[in-house]
Formats: sequence, structure tokens, C-alpha cells
Amino acid sequence: LSLLLTPPVYADGTHPQGIKLDGTIGTAGKIDLPGPDYQIKPEYGKQTGANLFHSFQQFNIHNGESATYSGPASVKNIISRVTGGSASWIDGKLASTIPGADLYFLNPAGVMFGSNASLDLSGSFHVSTADYLKMGDNERFYVKPMADEILSVDAPAAFGFLSDKPAKISVDGTKLRVSEEKKISLIGGDIELNAATFHAPGGRINLASVKSEGEVIPGASGLEVTSQQKSTISLSDKSDLNASGIGGGSIFIRSGEFTAKDSSIRSETLGNKDGEQIDIKSDTISVTDGSVISSSTTGTGKGADIVLQAEKSVTFSGKNDDGESRVVARSGV
Repeated sequence: LSLLLTPPVYADGTHPQGIKLDGTIGTAGKIDLPGPDYQIKPEYGKQTGANLFHSFQQFNIHNGESATYSGPASVKNIISRVTGGSASWIDGKLASTIPGADLYFLNPAGVMFGSNASLDLSGSFHVSTADYLKMGDNERFYVKPMADEILSVDAPAAFGFLSDKPAKISVDGTKLRVSEEKKISLIGGDIELNAATFHAPGGRINLASVKSEGEVIPGASGLEVTSQQKSTISLSDKSDLNASGIGGGSIFIRSGEFTAKDSSIRSETLGNKDGEQIDIKSDTISVTDGSVISSSTTGTGKGADIVLQAEKSVTFSGKNDDGESRVVARSGV
């Protein structure tokens, strides 16, 4: 009798089961966490000021699984890195029981979201394939563990890249939602959204794609990219970036090539608060197959501003069952 055991196989390849600590932060050592409902306890990491740091060798959650961060209410930022050199597969629930805490998830080897991925957070969610997280004005939290590293008390300020080949972030059939006025960020190399929905009601969505050394800096009123070369962001198959709310939120997109195919980008004002902005800056912007960019208002607040800025070209072409590719800015009041 012979048994052949193989891990599950998905469209993007094989993703081993489990979440493993790498032993570089905290006192738990290098251990495999028990699943399928992985409990990421505060003692598995280290808290410095309002930041709770965690370091993983591997971080994969499959359909039907969950990973839940916990810790004291003094934590404002949960900062996780994956150091093992393999992409993370997220096809279950990412959760936090810490009220209002933002979750930063960094894996320079890549991050893939499957159709069963979901969020259960009361704070913002930031995922990146960056090599380091800039903390405050001068400090860095590197994803590659450093000898005698000092964990900063400063808040995260930028995503840093050290090579011209940042890994990809792919989102396939995923619906991710954060709480009212919170943020979702995807910062990496190529970013591919296929039948994906991001909802940040009255909040903010950041997408930035780079392919050279530099930083992506989310500011109060924009998204600055210091990398000289930028990469590709693509939306397809009815993907939807939605920051609609009482006041329409902000959507910032930075890339070398941006394509929206049969997809939508919306920041619609539904109440008495003024909308913010949809701001897309890329070398080329291509809006096809009935894609829509909308900042309409049905409330008394003004609609969000729409800014499209391209170094080379902006094109609108094609249609779907709902109509031609278009920009919509109208008032229903």
C-alpha cells in the first residue's frame, strides 16, 4: 500500500498549508501555528509603542480557514512580514479583534488573493510586496530580518522597494471591504484584479505599481511615488473599486500602464458630505469594454473630483451591456 499526499492545487500553482512563525520576533520561536482557525496572539510578536510586529516564515490561508490577530487596545498598527521567499496565498478570512487597528501585510515574494478571501477588521488594510516599511521620518522595518534590528515606535509612512523586480499582487474573484472611512492599499509590482471588488465606503483605495527602486508614500491628499519606473495595473471582468459613501472617498492609482476592461471605478456621494477625488496618474490610461469612472452625487454633498493624467495617452473604447466606456459625473439632487 502506498500513499501519495499532495497539497491543494489552485489556478496559480501549489500553496502549502499553514502559517509558520520564523522565530525572529517575539519569544514563541520558530513554530507552526495550529489551524484551520489560526490564532495570531500578541506574544507571538513584539509590541513597540502602538506597533505590534509579527514575522512569518510562511503565511497561507485556504478556503474555510481564518487567521485572527489579537492584542491590547493600545495597538494601532499590526505589522506583519513574510520572510520565507514564497508568495502568500490568501483564500480565507483575515481578521483582527483589536479595535480600530490597521493591518500591514508585507511579502516581497508576492501575494495572491483567491475568491474566498475576506476581511474582518475595524481598521484599514494595506498589502505590499515592498522590501521595507518606512517608519516615521528615518527608520525602516525590513522584511529581510536584520541582525539586532530595532523596532520603531513611529507610525508607518511609506513602502520601500530595493530592486527593479517587485513581485506581483493578484486578486481573483475577491470581495474585500473595510469599515466606513477606512483604507485599502495594494502596493507592489504588477497588480492584477480579475472580477475583484474593493469597497472602502467614504474611505480611500490606494493602488501603486512600480518596477524600480524607490518609495510609495501615501500622503493626506495624494499618493507619491519616487520610483523612476512604474509597472502595470489591470482591472478586468467587472472588477469594482468603490469608495462611495456619505461623502465619496478617494481612489488613487499610480502606474506605468493602467487598463480597466469591463470594470468600474466609483466614488459616489450619497449624503451631505462633499466627495473627495478619483486620481489616476499613469504613462498610459486605457478604459475599455464599457468600463466606467463615476463620481455622481445623489446627496447634497458635491461629487468627487476626477483627475486623469497620462504622460502618453488616455483612451476610451468599446462597450458592454450597460453602455460605452465613459466618465460619469452627474447630480441626482
